[in-house]
Amino acid sequence: SAMPNSPPESISGKMNTSAAAQALTAFLTRHRLGGRFGVAVSGGGDSMALLVLAAEAGVVGAVVSIDHGLRPEASEETGVVATLCAALGVTHTVLRWHHDGHGNLQAAARAGRRALIAEWAQKRGLAGVFLGHTLDDQAETVLMRLARGSGVDGLGGMAEATTVDGVPFLRPFLSVSRASLRAELTARGIGWCEDPSNRDARFARVRAREALAALAPLGLDAAGLARTATRMQRVRQALQAQVSQVLSAHVREAAGTVVLAPAVLDLLPEIRDRVFLHCLRGLTGAAYPPRHAALVRWIEAAQAGRAAPLMGCILRPERDGLRLFREPAAVAGLVAPADGLWDGRWRAEPGPGADPGAAAAGLVMRALGQEGLLALSRGAAAGRHGHWRDTGLPRAALEAQPGLWCGDTLVAAPGAGWVAGWRLRVASVVPGRAGGQGAPGRDEAAQLPAD
Repeated sequence: SAMPNSPPESISGKMNTSAAAQALTAFLTRHRLGGRFGVAVSGGGDSMALLVLAAEAGVVGAVVSIDHGLRPEASEETGVVATLCAALGVTHTVLRWHHDGHGNLQAAARAGRRALIAEWAQKRGLAGVFLGHTLDDQAETVLMRLARGSGVDGLGGMAEATTVDGVPFLRPFLSVSRASLRAELTARGIGWCEDPSNRDARFARVRAREALAALAPLGLDAAGLARTATRMQRVRQALQAQVSQVLSAHVREAAGTVVLAPAVLDLLPEIRDRVFLHCLRGLTGAAYPPRHAALVRWIEAAQAGRAAPLMGCILRPERDGLRLFREPAAVAGLVAPADGLWDGRWRAEPGPGADPGAAAAGLVMRALGQEGLLALSRGAAAGRHGHWRDTGLPRAALEAQPGLWCGDTLVAAPGAGWVAGWRLRVASVVPGRAGGQGAPGRDEAAQLPAD
């Protein structure tokens, strides 16, 4: 239920020297951030305090609230945010998300919220989006992941800065307590909303919050768990530095596939698994990794000489290493305009011999599949181009590559030997590799999940 106090007609412009204000200033300096930022505000105490402090720091460009359509109180809460924004002279937008009925509701709401906010920020040209997560949120996250048996990545908790669809999502208050932020609002006479779900023990985070309160007398408190998260993040950075060295030395890219040298299998398991996971997520753009046990079984199958699928990719043992590529079934239904982005990595570009109006004429990119390879075989037999086998790529890898189609007719397959005035560019999986060729890369660090 909402507990809105009417915000004052104006917010003091005096320099704030509180711990929260100093944390925001230090965050901006540490990450060398400048410009105008969006602020995601739910109406709760944490995000309302973030809005006020960011406004006083002069870095707010616009504010966004998400109405998930799941609680009748949501409209009242966004109204509280709108009132504060009016007092601050800041533009406020309410975006509405609707559940399609598929998958886990909480996970779907989180993904939908992130996508909506990222799109909103891009359209407004904002330098990033501030989120109001606190030290207490960090501690609860670490405790929940500890209960799941997480390793270094999970115990590292939430990162200060992540990227969603190319937009920086920023958490400046991971070192600031929830109570401190509410004190900032109280000192200004500004109220906030209390979500009743924050007291519902059916939710894991609420149970973690209660457990922390019970464990505090034993010395296991929010501040200690947050310090653990910081140390685990440092360990994760060190591990990722080693992974980057391995990627540069032992991983190469070939026509959209990834080839890992046999030496990768001899690495320490923690590094080996991260290398494979980095490549997997680079190919798929997946937001979440597979279960660690599934990842290990997949690698062990390849060690035993068996090709195996995981996360929509196939790992296939070959004479000079292990080739990783998209599974044909995973991309069979993907369609993009000829001038669009296919599977998050591929772009087609017309050359001198291509029709410049082809995209407008309905030409699309979709996977070659068996149908495309059959058409290529016929073309090779007729002498129009070389055979797709001459590429040296596995049949399944070519089936998962895009071709240019007009209806059911294959117009070009640049990756399979039939250029027809077109060429393909594909994003690089290996950081810093010059093979990016114009499409956006996957720049998230490899993170290992818990079992």
